[in-house]
Amino acid sequence: MKILKMINIDIHEAITLYLLNKDVRYLSQTKWNKLMFLIDGAYVCLNDKQLTTFEYIKLPYGPVPDNYSKIINKMYYNDIINKNTEQNLFDSKIILEKNDHFSVNMDLANNVIDNYESLKYNVKTILDSVVKLFHDWTASDLSDFSHELDAWKLPEMYTPIDLNTLKSDTFLNSEYGNPNLGKLVIEG
Repeated sequence: MKILKMINIDIHEAITLYLLNKDVRYLSQTKWNKLMFLIDGAYVCLNDKQLTTFEYIKLPYGPVPDNYSKIINKMYYNDIINKNTEQNLFDSKIILEKNDHFSVNMDLANNVIDNYESLKYNVKTILDSVVKLFHDWTASDLSDFSHELDAWKLPEMYTPIDLNTLKSDTFLNSEYGNPNLGKLVIEG
């Protein structure tokens, strides 16, 4: 019998579990990177404060948390999630999944989310809005979308991204009539 150790759940781990609980379709590492960027971006736009402690950087495939592989591996080794690797002819994809301790971990995650500092827009409202809007998007769709945003277009490759640019984005304004990612997400 495996003994479950008590763990503390950080906000990014709680968000990851929340995404898995909401059955976000096919949560690959790439899709996780983009959803975390959109969640943090929406939170900054609505609350003038970042939700996670991640620094996002511009990579060729879009915005990602710096050291994202290390972050995901830590969640795996701390028994918060499972990860599987799907191989195909050209590459492999890392898929984040629920593990055997998911219900216990999800209780901890809900506690973290429910008790997070309450600002104008709470964490659950933003998470639910992002999930509602983007849960069916593929990693490729999210990557293409993120490449249109000023937050990704403006910085040099491999440099930090300023999430505050998502408050007044030219692409969002021209495509959706609303330059603010947070307001766009909340309004659906």
